[in-house]
Amino acid sequence: MARIVRAKKAEKKRHRKTSPGPSIVVQTQAGGGVYRDTELYHPPGISTTPTGGMSLIELTADGGIRILVGGHNYRLDVSQDPGEITIFSTDSSGQKIGAKITLKSGGNIEISGAKITWTGEGMDIFGSSDQLVRYSGLKASLDAYATSLGTYLTTLSAAVITAGGPGVTPSPGLFSVNIEQSKTSKINIGI
Repeated sequence: MARIVRAKKAEKKRHRKTSPGPSIVVQTQAGGGVYRDTELYHPPGISTTPTGGMSLIELTADGGIRILVGGHNYRLDVSQDPGEITIFSTDSSGQKIGAKITLKSGGNIEISGAKITWTGEGMDIFGSSDQLVRYSGLKASLDAYATSLGTYLTTLSAAVITAGGPGVTPSPGLFSVNIEQSKTSKINIGI
């Protein structure tokens, strides 16, 4: 038997003494105002903690064990075209979308959020990590090159003066490189 119940709160804990480990346990309210703790089941590789007020589907499994298998947040309007998939998080009230990934029907992927943090070892774009340049590494390399070039030209000018020629002393800052305008918070990749 299936029924719709409303989530009051959820937390990660061991649901029963016989449970093999902790899981997301949701305190739900069924008909008659009765509250009970019910374990939430997810597809493999996905985990979520429902917010209070969310509608959930409760099933009764073998042995009379009640489990939650899905839900719907009627407080949000997540629009998508046929064939698209959207994954999103909400704030703790469940009333505002946090981060969102949409697999568009045309093959594009849209990612939105306050900040995207990459924790992987690298990133390949079009099969190569050469497409990305780190600002700090580029700046350090260009600054070292400018310093080296200035030192070389100063040494060369001193040698010309020693040989009796008119030396030219490079102006301070002549070989500095300013790439501050190349900083970006948005990555655009075109084919």
